[in-house]
Amino acid sequence: MPHPYQVRLILNGDMTSGCGGDPRQLLTGTEWDVEDIAGRGLEEKSRATLEFMPDGRIHGTASCNRYTGNWSLTGATIEMGKLASTRKACPSPLMDQEDRFLRLLESARTFDISAQGALVITSVNGAKLRALPASR
Repeated sequence: MPHPYQVRLILNGDMTSGCGGDPRQLLTGTEWDVEDIAGRGLEEKSRATLEFMPDGRIHGTASCNRYTGNWSLTGATIEMGKLASTRKACPSPLMDQEDRFLRLLESARTFDISAQGALVITSVNGAKLRALPASR
């Protein structure tokens, strides 16, 4: 699991490195714009978002509908509870994308922050979701 702080200590020529801080800091305080769901990108003119709240709630737009649920970090894993969403009907491509998005989130197991600052969430079956901080 990534951590917000990295440390290297060199003492008498021996180097030791480590990490620290609360990994939740990497997720909260930012709205994330999803740019890829399981290698399929996003439908043109659609938007999916993630916002991790410090109180363990997650919410956002799932392509067509709004969603909400719970999230937690346990050991080296990220877990989402069952997500609830509004029930507005949209064109099939958006509904399919929304279904992929919500299923991937509900099966999330790990996350990382790439060198470029992207959030990468990986599901139990290895599918990846990639998101960037939203430009406000």
